[in-house]
Amino acid sequence: MFVANNATTQGCQEKRGFCHTQPCQNGGTCEEGWDTFVCHCPLGFGGKDCSEGVEPVRRFDGSGYLVFNPLLRPIQFPWSAGLAFRTRIHSALLLHVYVGQSSQTSLKLRDGHVIYSIDGEEVPIPDVRVDDGKWHSVAVKWMVGEVRVTLDYGQHEVSKQLPIAIQGLYVGKVSLGGIEEEEEDRFDGCIQDVRIGTSKDAWLRPAAEENVRDGCHVSDACLSAPCPSHSTCVDTWGQYECRCDKGYVGQQCVPVCSLLPCHGGATCTAAIHEQFQCKCDPSHWGRYCQEASTQPCPFNWWGSPTCGPCHCPTHKGYHADCNKTTGECFCEANHYQPEEGGECFPCDCYANGSYSNRCHESTGQCRCRPGVIGRRCDSCSNRFAEVTLRGCEVIYDGCPRSFSQAVWWERTPFNQEVVRSCPKGSQGKATRFCDQENGWLEPDMFACISAPFVSLSEQLRVMERDKLPLTTYRAVQLARQLRKASNASSLYGTDVLLASRLLHHILSYENHQAGLNLTHRQDRAFIQNLVYTASAILDSNYAKQWDRVSSTTGQGPTHLLKMFEKYGHTLSMNRRDTFTDPFEVSAPNMVLGMDTVSPAEMDGPYVENSEPEGPIVKMPKYNNYVLRKVGPEISSVFLSFASLGVNQQAAAIGRRQNSAVVVYAVYPNVHNLLPSYYDESVRKRFGVQLSVASPVTTVVVQPANSRSPVSQVHVRFQFPRKPEGQQPQCVFWMFSASGHGKWSTRGCKVEADDGHHVNCSCDHLSSFTVLTDLVSREHLVEVSMVEDILSWVGLLWALIMLLLTWLVLSILRGASTNSNSIHRNLVGSLFTAFLLFLLALKLRAHLLHSEFPCKLLAIFLHYTFLCVFSWMTLDAIHLYRMLTEMKDVNHGHMRFYYSLGYGAPAIVVGLAVGVRADHYATHNFCWLSMYENIVWSMVGPICAVVLVTLVVFFLSIRASVQIKDTVMGFGNLRVLLWVGVLLLPLVGSCWTLALLSASDEPPTVRHVFPVIAAITGIFIFLGYCVLNQRVRQHLSHLCARIRGKKISHNESAQRASMISRSALAYHSSEFDILHRTVGISTSSTTSRSTAKTSSSPWNSNIKLHPRRTRDDPDTGERARKHRSESDSEMSLDRASLDLASSHTSDEEESKASWVTPQQSSVVAPLELAPVCTNVPTAPKAIEEKPQWGIPPNPLPWTEHCNNLDQPTKGKEGSCHKPNMPAIAASESEDSNDTSV
Repeated sequence: MFVANNATTQGCQEKRGFCHTQPCQNGGTCEEGWDTFVCHCPLGFGGKDCSEGVEPVRRFDGSGYLVFNPLLRPIQFPWSAGLAFRTRIHSALLLHVYVGQSSQTSLKLRDGHVIYSIDGEEVPIPDVRVDDGKWHSVAVKWMVGEVRVTLDYGQHEVSKQLPIAIQGLYVGKVSLGGIEEEEEDRFDGCIQDVRIGTSKDAWLRPAAEENVRDGCHVSDACLSAPCPSHSTCVDTWGQYECRCDKGYVGQQCVPVCSLLPCHGGATCTAAIHEQFQCKCDPSHWGRYCQEASTQPCPFNWWGSPTCGPCHCPTHKGYHADCNKTTGECFCEANHYQPEEGGECFPCDCYANGSYSNRCHESTGQCRCRPGVIGRRCDSCSNRFAEVTLRGCEVIYDGCPRSFSQAVWWERTPFNQEVVRSCPKGSQGKATRFCDQENGWLEPDMFACISAPFVSLSEQLRVMERDKLPLTTYRAVQLARQLRKASNASSLYGTDVLLASRLLHHILSYENHQAGLNLTHRQDRAFIQNLVYTASAILDSNYAKQWDRVSSTTGQGPTHLLKMFEKYGHTLSMNRRDTFTDPFEVSAPNMVLGMDTVSPAEMDGPYVENSEPEGPIVKMPKYNNYVLRKVGPEISSVFLSFASLGVNQQAAAIGRRQNSAVVVYAVYPNVHNLLPSYYDESVRKRFGVQLSVASPVTTVVVQPANSRSPVSQVHVRFQFPRKPEGQQPQCVFWMFSASGHGKWSTRGCKVEADDGHHVNCSCDHLSSFTVLTDLVSREHLVEVSMVEDILSWVGLLWALIMLLLTWLVLSILRGASTNSNSIHRNLVGSLFTAFLLFLLALKLRAHLLHSEFPCKLLAIFLHYTFLCVFSWMTLDAIHLYRMLTEMKDVNHGHMRFYYSLGYGAPAIVVGLAVGVRADHYATHNFCWLSMYENIVWSMVGPICAVVLVTLVVFFLSIRASVQIKDTVMGFGNLRVLLWVGVLLLPLVGSCWTLALLSASDEPPTVRHVFPVIAAITGIFIFLGYCVLNQRVRQHLSHLCARIRGKKISHNESAQRASMISRSALAYHSSEFDILHRTVGISTSSTTSRSTAKTSSSPWNSNIKLHPRRTRDDPDTGERARKHRSESDSEMSLDRASLDLASSHTSDEEESKASWVTPQQSSVVAPLELAPVCTNVPTAPKAIEEKPQWGIPPNPLPWTEHCNNLDQPTKGKEGSCHKPNMPAIAASESEDSNDTSV
């Protein structure tokens, strides 16, 4: 009883249980605060509710610092800075910022308190100490003329008026943990989540740092066992705490009863649940028996000396009596009360599985028999075991007796279904099936009906079966009963079905009414009852029940949304007739509101300007009704005044007649109940399931002028980005005639996405939301240490081998051949592909957060791998041409090859980017997605190219087999052929494994790829450099020249015979012998003529004409300047030929002629020129002037030599006739094989 009670409320609202709703996410621990909650977040998460991912923690050891420059724009108010820290040190510098030219701000600790200072002005927070080793978050917010310092998300806040102006200044150097130039006040602790203005992660790229490391580890203070006996040591981050065992107290943990806490001669005994217990004599009472007993109050009364009633809520499980001194109520016997308080619940211990009916006073755990589990001691760990007085016993012929969903299910044979009555407080039958393999399946409780819904079920039967019409009075009663019945802790499936059907009938009745006949004009709580009922059954916990309801009736949650949308039309059209004031009703799972927009409101703070639509109004405005303090977050709707039919010229007509009406409904959790059906306009990528990322918002508009239809509606959804990489899509629920419906993006688009909100624009009204293919950090591939080492070693080794091969092929002396150029381009493309893949692999965590660099890297990876296979195909085609064509294909322009090697892949990639640029970069790697059709723009061309390459290699191998072994030097070209054949599967394996390792494949694939890449690099170096005889000889000669070694005539002759046989035909001025350019093609390694042993390299009957074309090889007849010996040696490696001459081999034969070379200092090789002692002098015409044509009197070898193969014994003038077919063939081969 009170003498006076004026404007007071029961209890303390600021200390109500905020943690009941479990607001902390990601494993955070909730703690009650003042008018809010405080979350203690695990490492890696931050924010008020631990929902924000933060950067790695940095550890400062008391002598370090970290300096960085955020590179921000000039300061604009409001401007904020902050960080999170934990420490045991009392005084230190946390943050120091240079602002402008002369201003400095600092955030520091002094005697365990946070102090913010700027230019000598300090703003302290003296109420709380922060040197307790716990995480604390401090934020500083600058506003015009004021600075506000907040600690622990609003638990403590201090503001101060400051005349210092920092607006427009630039932020300079920022220091953490200490100043670089000063050694004092260095910070010892951990720092994370540093925010300077809009910069969040700039401190992770420091310009300088010292004695700063990752993590927040400190040594365990309990390792030295500092606590006394009968106690437990608890590590408290840098310190320890000794917690005494039950019955022991003090710093030394002595027995509590040794301190004689009891009075009046009471006996002290150690208690199980308490430190001690004093057993008082009849004349004393109290905790320590310190109070003398008086006449107690009767049952249900308490107090002294005046007794009053206890008022204990017995219907909540409390005992009718209370504490005689304090009046505190307590639970009945065999009841328990959770730690958060509230209702008392019966222990309900299962007699067969527990030792007694008593349970733990806060957890309700009964004392179970051995092997029995569960709070009530009613379960066994083995699903085929049954609880008995002897513990758990296995049942072999059926499912054991068990307790589930508040129903006892008797022992049942396998493959049978048992039917039981529904639990207490409900009606109907529940069923459960006994499966032979899985045991008991989940009970089917759908047919159960809660007791409050029984009468509603009968009323629904009357309306639907007997066609009893609904009246306004019955609609009011039904809405009231529905709200009361649905206000239960849980509902059965039939309850949800009955509530949805009754809401359907009530809303259908309302949608056929008009004016004052609408029920909400008869009952002011009517709309509230409807909203709270809908909110109760639209809870996400009833997703399975809604599936059954949809399959049974064909009307699921989407039908309810549609009915409320129609009801919104009814309210908006009749607002002027019903004089309904703007309102908003908020429930946990639904918010329904109606507001008006008049010409007088065109200058309010809720009006924004938009081009080209003009002024737009933000709904809800909260100027016609109070902003609610609790409830779900709702989205903002923006509508132009033009589309609402509101203009300033109509203001004179009157506000009410010219007010537009907007009705909105927000469903925070209904997306969990809607089916995952998507229209073809919805973008699905990477095989990642789409999810709804914001509440579903329904908008209904009644313009002030009915002739002004709404052309555009803008909805701003809250969209916290955690982590990066989300792709929001604005969608609406498109209803269908079948009642299913699906999400669609038709007419909707994303206008802006700032990481916290998504602005959607649609050209129609409906139910809107945002879809996203959000990928959390858990979806990213975890890289093991073995995989990391293998990728570094394997790919780096492959890159080194490829770079070394490219350098070797690039420094070869002499004129470059087409074969050498093809190999260099192939090696360069593969080097670039491996390098880009390594960058994408090692920078994956950073690239996935930056869309443009990631897409660019994916496009280049696509292009480089296509180039690799293009050049492999060109290499195979070039080898085949060298084997089969009787013309020089190894010299000349490479325009055709470059166009195919680089141009064709560019066309393919360009088309792919133009068609599906958004499909580049997956959720875990910067490459093409394996789940999209765009991957065929790479797989298809590569498979086609590989098939063509295999065919060409087959033809080349067949051509090489037909070549006779008498062709000298053909082995090198054959080596290149087999190198290309073996390289194709290696490169194909590298590409395949790279593509698979970039997807969600097993770790084995990612382990094999670096190994295959390293093997490929080694094989390319061996095949193109080590096994290539021409490359070895060039390198040997280059090394000799570098050492200054002079090549002897024999060595030079041997080199000329091995490398430059084709030069005998194309640079005949270097040798003082006669040569011939016909017979066997000197521009092809082998030709069809070399395969025929009967082909003669000599045909004096052929009449050759002295005609030349642009493609004819230079035979050395043109005047040449004097060359040194080294120049002459260099000339041996050159062949002045054009690529793929257009004339045929027959044309070459018709143009070939004998020529007389000029004199040279180079000695002709012995094995190439005939050595004779008595050789007749050549005709004068040939000696005096080299010319095209056949010598008039060719000298047959038989006239000057006794034997064609060996000198005649006993004759001084003897000579050797070289094997002309072999010489011609080797000449032909080396013209194509000069370099590689």
